[in-house]
Amino acid sequence: MVEEEKMGEVTSADTGLTPFEEHHYKKPPLNIVGGWQGVDSNVPPLPLDPASEDISQSKHEGGSEKEHEKMSFLDQLESRFPRWYHIALDVLLPLGFLIAVAFVCGHIVAVLELDGEKINNNLALAENQHLQELLKGLVDAAESAPVDCLDSYISSGGDMNNVLKLRQSLQECGSQLQVLDQPINDVYEELAIELGYGQYGSMSVNWMTCSNAKGREAGDQLAYMAGVWTESYETLLQENKDMSREEAMAQATGTNSCQVHTAAGAVFWFTIMTTIGYGNATPVTAGGRAMVYTLGFVSIILFTAIIGRAGYAVLQIVDDGLRRCERQKNKVVQKLGVIKRGVPSVLFWMALLILWILFVAEIAIWYNDARRVNSDLSLSDAMWWSYISTTTVGFGDFYIQPDVFLARDMFYIPLLLLISFVFLANFLLKLSGWLLEVMPSRESGSSLGLILEEQLELKSGNDHAQEAKHKASVQEEEGKEPPVSSPFKDESPAYLAETEIGLA
Repeated sequence: MVEEEKMGEVTSADTGLTPFEEHHYKKPPLNIVGGWQGVDSNVPPLPLDPASEDISQSKHEGGSEKEHEKMSFLDQLESRFPRWYHIALDVLLPLGFLIAVAFVCGHIVAVLELDGEKINNNLALAENQHLQELLKGLVDAAESAPVDCLDSYISSGGDMNNVLKLRQSLQECGSQLQVLDQPINDVYEELAIELGYGQYGSMSVNWMTCSNAKGREAGDQLAYMAGVWTESYETLLQENKDMSREEAMAQATGTNSCQVHTAAGAVFWFTIMTTIGYGNATPVTAGGRAMVYTLGFVSIILFTAIIGRAGYAVLQIVDDGLRRCERQKNKVVQKLGVIKRGVPSVLFWMALLILWILFVAEIAIWYNDARRVNSDLSLSDAMWWSYISTTTVGFGDFYIQPDVFLARDMFYIPLLLLISFVFLANFLLKLSGWLLEVMPSRESGSSLGLILEEQLELKSGNDHAQEAKHKASVQEEEGKEPPVSSPFKDESPAYLAETEIGLA
């Protein structure tokens, strides 16, 4: 009987899992559908009696055939292809759903922020034009200064002898001051950059797109907008002779052809749900901020749940493969099973995470070269961007530039980052499991939950004991004879006599 009980027991060594993993995953060690946990679904339970093995196996096969007929298509698919089924259902489809959520919510935010960005860009272009005209007036004044001085001298009644030759000489001298145009413009641009003003002022293209060119490059949108605005400004001045330059600047626009940039909104929402938050784009309207308050918070919760589920599925598939390696005849392959727990598992997932960060960095270099965002992006800078994105730090020194971001880019750049989050989640899970194993505990196998549960039971026992003791003391006091006392309020002889007469 003892031997039979031992045969029926399944320890952590049989499943290849640590006590922490068994407690975390809460899964039975045997009879798992489709071998998802490393045990094939066709393997029957361990028989207690070898003689009954054939009978139990035939019953198992017959029962499984009947159950298979009752199973739905998805259940049959999961039973036949458990790994591919869960890769599709728990990893690829949920990650694709996150990208779809980013598209929908990002488009709504872009619609809400579009008008405000148009107004801001037109104001920035007007300010830029105003500064350029001030600089041009300064250069013109410098050119005409010698002639103006001489004209002032002549008008004041000065000597007119040989004045014409002198005036011509001064005019030629003043024309040479045209060489100041380029230096002044250079100083203006450098000063604007130092002040954070930029070549196109405070313009932004976080929510709009104006040029439909297929070979879009960095700066194309701003240059296109500036060109359209300048043309509109000059047209207003030519068609309305009485219009002042200030009025023309206020009415000129370079954003009439601009539309909602859904891809830019999608990548912004992706940074919201993943909490990366580069900081290059922020909603300024009440509607946009309300979206971030509400659906943004829901998206963060959704992202956390999906990444946790995807990480769990990938972790189970990898651990299942490592457990199967232990059953191989090749001794070298058998040693790979060590990776599934302890320090080797931590190092394994950390190595995968680092390699994936390097891979994402290479993709970033290729992307920047293709869009000419930053052709000098080095490998170290690309790794820095990949690292701050994977860890959701998002300093903002490197970010995904929205004006060159296209809809098709959402299906590989954010997707690669989502896979990075899966690797990071599995690395942290293995690391926390190993730390819980090596941390000193009160007794072997004990955990915080068990300790707290024991303390709660002990406290409940003490409370029950105190309550029972209190009841016993109350019953003991009630069991004593109470002191004899008359039921009458007044025990005087006169009162008692009157009471007896009344009772009679």
